[in-house]
Amino acid sequence: MEYDCAVTRWALSILPEIRDDVRLNLDGYLRMTIESVIAKLHVSLNPNSKVANNEIDIIIDIFWKDFGHFKN
Repeated sequence: MEYDCAVTRWALSILPEIRDDVRLNLDGYLRMTIESVIAKLHVSLNPNSKVANNEIDIIIDIFWKDFGHFKN
């Protein structure tokens, strides 16, 4: 779990040099790692009322959509 969280922190960093690294190196395996963290954050008693009643697949889709906006 520690590795999964580290990958997620790396992908969400706001530092320009790390953003560049994410653009170059974010692959399918790392995306799956990030998705596992997002899923674990939203499993029980989800405090985020915007997604609390959604299936985990929908929550992950929302995350990637928001992540796309964040990258730009």
